[in-house]
Amino acid sequence: SKFQVHQMLNEMDELKELKNNPHRDFYNCRKVDTHIH
Repeated sequence: SKFQVHQMLNEMDELKELKNNPHRDFYNCRKVDTHIH
């Protein structure tokens, strides 16, 4: 339950960041995602 709320909040923040700076944030997101996996 807590994790779901935390995840939702993170997604909302990511969406806000994407709107503010789509190209850079998208690149950073993919880079971090690839690094984690």
